[in-house]
Amino acid sequence: MFVSAAPHCNQSETSDGTAEAECDPPQEVLQTLAFATPLAERLFPTFRGLMRNRSAQDVFETLGPPMLAAPEAIRLRVFCSVYALQLQPMYDYEFFGAANPLRLDEVRELLPFLNRLTYHFVTTMPDQAALLPAARALRTSLTSLICLLYHRHRRKAILENDSAWIIPESRALLRRAPSAINLGVDAPDEAMEPADDEDEAMEIDDEGPQSQAPERSSVPSASATSSQTLAERALQATLAEIPHVLPFEDRVSVLHSAILADQEERRAYRGPWGPSAMEKHQIRRNFLVEDGIAAFEGLDDEQGLRDTFRVEFIAPDGTPESGVDGGGLFKEFMVHICREMFDPEFGLFSATSDHTLYPATSAFAKYRQAADLYTFLGKVVGKAIYEMFLLEPQFSRVFVNRLLGRVNEVDDVASLDKELHKNMLQIKECPDVEGLGITFSISVTEKGVHKDIDLIPGGSDLPVTRENLTRYLHLMANFRTNVQFQRHTTAFLSGLQKVLPVAWLKMFDPYELNTLISGSTAGFDVKDLRANTVLSGGYQDDSPCVVWLWKLLQEDLEPEDMSKFLMFCTSCSRAPLLGFQNLNPKFCVHRVPDSERLPTSATCANLLKLPDYVSYESLKSKVLQAIRAEAGFDLS
Repeated sequence: MFVSAAPHCNQSETSDGTAEAECDPPQEVLQTLAFATPLAERLFPTFRGLMRNRSAQDVFETLGPPMLAAPEAIRLRVFCSVYALQLQPMYDYEFFGAANPLRLDEVRELLPFLNRLTYHFVTTMPDQAALLPAARALRTSLTSLICLLYHRHRRKAILENDSAWIIPESRALLRRAPSAINLGVDAPDEAMEPADDEDEAMEIDDEGPQSQAPERSSVPSASATSSQTLAERALQATLAEIPHVLPFEDRVSVLHSAILADQEERRAYRGPWGPSAMEKHQIRRNFLVEDGIAAFEGLDDEQGLRDTFRVEFIAPDGTPESGVDGGGLFKEFMVHICREMFDPEFGLFSATSDHTLYPATSAFAKYRQAADLYTFLGKVVGKAIYEMFLLEPQFSRVFVNRLLGRVNEVDDVASLDKELHKNMLQIKECPDVEGLGITFSISVTEKGVHKDIDLIPGGSDLPVTRENLTRYLHLMANFRTNVQFQRHTTAFLSGLQKVLPVAWLKMFDPYELNTLISGSTAGFDVKDLRANTVLSGGYQDDSPCVVWLWKLLQEDLEPEDMSKFLMFCTSCSRAPLLGFQNLNPKFCVHRVPDSERLPTSATCANLLKLPDYVSYESLKSKVLQAIRAEAGFDLS
C-alpha cells in the first residue's frame, strides 16, 4: 500500500539547464488514498517514535536534509497530504466525532509535534526557492495541514487554548532580526476579480473546500538580498507560512515597526511643516459622510493616503470649531464616520446575531454608487491601520476571511447565520433527502422581490439526492458566504489596498485582524491606564480628585461609558492594542482650579483637564455629563 503512495516525479529542466524532479503526486492518487483506504490512520502509529521524547532538530535530521527524501520524510509527506484532503470536506462535528480517521487524543498528540517540526524546518531552511523538490513538497504538505488544523481550532478549539500553538523560542527571531523587516507586497492578482458569469462564480466550491495552503507574501529571496540576516529571512518565512507560532502582540509589533519605518521615510510630507500637514480638510458635522467622501476622493494612491490628514470641523451654524488638529480631530472624524456608515441602518452592512458586520446583500440595490462607498470604507479602515489607531466596527469572520483571500467553508456559515447552519446540518443527517423536495437553487430577496437563483446551470430543475447532497451543501455555503458578497468585498478590498498591501495583514487570522482593526469591546484595564498616566497642574497620586477618578473608572462605569471616556480624552473609544504604554503622548490628567466647570480635553495630547471637585458625587456627575455630551472642543 505505501509503495503505491510514493510521489510521482517528473523531470523538468531549470533555467540553468540542470534537471529537477517535480514531486507533486497525481491528485487522483491522493483522492483514492484519502477516501478509499485507511492509509492516514495506519501511517499515524509509525510516527509515534518520532513524536515522543525527541527534539525537533533530531526529528528533522532523521528526515534527511537537505533533500528530505528519507523514508520517514516520504511517509510524513504522504500522511500530511492525505489527512489534509480528508479534513477539507469534514464538518466540525465530524472532526470531533467518529468520521475523523484519528481520535481526538491522537490529533492533540500530533499537533504539537507537527507545529514544532514545521517551525524548525521553516527557520532552518527559510528560503523556499532554494529547496530541492522533495523538500519543497514536504514543506508544502506540512504547512498546509498545520494551517487547516489551526483555522479549524480557531473556529472550535482542538487544543486546550490558543497559547498551545505558540513556540516560545520564536520570539528570539524578533530580537535577532532588524527592527523593521520587509513584509512584502501584494501579487498582481491579489485583489479579487468579480466573476464575469454568476453561474461560474457558484462553482468556486464545486468539489468541496479547496486546500488552503498558507498565503505567502512576495518577500525577497535570500539570493536576491544577500545582506539579509538568517534571522530576518527566518522571520519573514515564519510570518508568511506559520505566523500563529508567534504571539499576536509580537506580530502587531512587527507590523507597527514596518509602518513606523514607512512613516519615517515620508517625514518630509508627514512632518508638522510638510505640505499634507498644512492642508486642512473642512468637515461639516451635519454633512459628515458627504464631506468625508469628498476629502478622500482626491486621495487615490499610496502617497496621498499615507500622508497626514488634518481635519477642521465646521459647526452646523457654519463657523469653524475651536481646536487645532494634532491628530485627535482626525481620529474623531474617522470614528464618527464609521459609526454612521457601518450602522446597519445606513444600508451598506448588516449585523449577525452576535452583532458582527457583513456586507448587506441589498446595498447595490439601495445605492447606485455602492462600489464607491465600499471602496471609501476600505480606505478608511486601511488608513486607521496605517495610523495605528482603532475603530469600532467588529466584522463577521465570513467577511474578514474574504479580505484575507480565504474561501469560506460550510462551518463558516454559522458565523453569518446560526439558524441556516443548523438547518444545513439537519438536511445532511436527514434519512429521506429526496422527500424534502429541494433543488440546486436558492431563494433571495432583491428590492423586496423574492426570486430563485440557480446554484449551477439548470439547478432549479435538479433535485437534491443523497448522492449529490454534499455538493449541494457546499454550493449553498459557497453562495451564502463567498459569492453573494463578492462585489462588496472586491470594492472594499480595492480601497484598503490603496493604503497598504494585504500581504502585511496575512500574518493575522480573521479573529486577530478584527482585533487589529477594532480592539476589544470589553472596556479597558484601568490599572494599566493608571500605571501609564502623567499628573500635572498640582495633581498628585493621593489628590482626592485623582483617587476619585480611578474609583469612578474602576467601579462605577459601564463598558459603554468607559468607551465614551476614552473617546472624550483620546478621540479613540478603544484602548491601544498593546496597552497604554503605547499611547503617545502619555495620558495626562491636568488640574483645573475651578470646581464648577465641566471637564474638557485636548485629544491631540491625550489630555484630560479635570477640575478640582469637592466631592466624589460632583466629579462623577460632571465627568458623565461631559463624556455623554460628545460636544467636541466647544464644551465647557
